[in-house]
Amino acid sequence: MDTEMQKIEYKSLQKIRTGDKGFNELAVTCVAFANAQGGVIYVGYDYKSKKPIEGQTISIKELNDTLSRLRSKCFNT
Repeated sequence: MDTEMQKIEYKSLQKIRTGDKGFNELAVTCVAFANAQGGVIYVGYDYKSKKPIEGQTISIKELNDTLSRLRSKCFNT
C-alpha cells in the first residue's frame, strides 16, 4: 500500500481557505488517522512534489482559527 495513504497526507493551504468543503475533507483525514495508527498531515504542501509552496504564509490568527475549526469538526465526526 502507498505510504502516503497510510501515514502521510499532503494538503493544499486552499483546503483551509475555501470553506466547509475543504475543512470537512481535512477533518475526515484527521479522524481516519486517529482511528488507524496515527499519521501526519502536511498543510501547505504541493501534492506532487511533496514540498512546501514557496511564498505562501499563514498568520498566527489563521492558524489558531484553523485548529479550532478542525477540533470542532473532528469532535462531531
